[in-house]
Amino acid sequence: MFIFTGASGFLGKIAFPIIAAKHKIIGLCRANDYNGKFIPVDITNHNATINVLNKYNPDIVIHSAACREPDICEKNPEFTYKLNSDATENIAKWCAENSKKLIYISTDYVFDGLNPPYNENDPISPCNVYGKSKAIGESYVRNVDNHIIVRIPLQYGFSTEKEDSLISKIINALKLEKTYEVNHSQVRYPTLSDDVAHALNSLIDIDFTGTIHLSSQSAVTRYDIWKKVSEVFDLKKSEIIPTDKPVKQFAPRPPNSHLSTNLYESLNLYKFHSFDEGLQIIKNKMN
Repeated sequence: MFIFTGASGFLGKIAFPIIAAKHKIIGLCRANDYNGKFIPVDITNHNATINVLNKYNPDIVIHSAACREPDICEKNPEFTYKLNSDATENIAKWCAENSKKLIYISTDYVFDGLNPPYNENDPISPCNVYGKSKAIGESYVRNVDNHIIVRIPLQYGFSTEKEDSLISKIINALKLEKTYEVNHSQVRYPTLSDDVAHALNSLIDIDFTGTIHLSSQSAVTRYDIWKKVSEVFDLKKSEIIPTDKPVKQFAPRPPNSHLSTNLYESLNLYKFHSFDEGLQIIKNKMN
């Protein structure tokens, strides 16, 4: 049996049913239990978390819960470290003491983006609070003998909640038929969350241990993302203008935190979709 923290988050809502199709799994969430589907637990409450882990005694904990918005993290460092780092230490300690497998969802933001692409063993160099807090979390996870640290980049996928999805937010903006200046310098590698979930299933099947990068290899800027969404969803009445002006963001971002996936590809497991393919998948689900 598995436990999945952050089951009501964006990645969680997509990954949970995919993993649940193969394994018995219980989802934990902070607040929204989706009508009793998940168990509400504040994982920053260490005793409450340990009580749940002791009660269900999972073989594997997939630890996805985190504060992931870099600007929110930068403005609230105390809460960010409490959730992303301290709660991870608590879960990792339980897994180590009880000889359980811990799968930790980390981020490409543990790198500063100045020397891409990054392999799993490259020195980490986070440039913001989010990346620093997740890097600390990684250090705790490494104390668990049987662990997987999964680094992933920008996530996207189909969501019924309009404000929950990168693609939905762009679609809604484009429907306003306005002119948008969109950054054309920072490079991202948007990755379909469905692919991450299927890859996790594959890694569990082969009992992989260690650090691994899961990412699409489609290199795009914000401008590219907006243009592709406008084309795929036939929302071409808005004018999208490329600009090198810095994005108005509170937290610094890596200019190109490209994750090398050579290790994952060498395992010959589930194949990831390109960004164009992923957008078509989302469009099909919307119809």
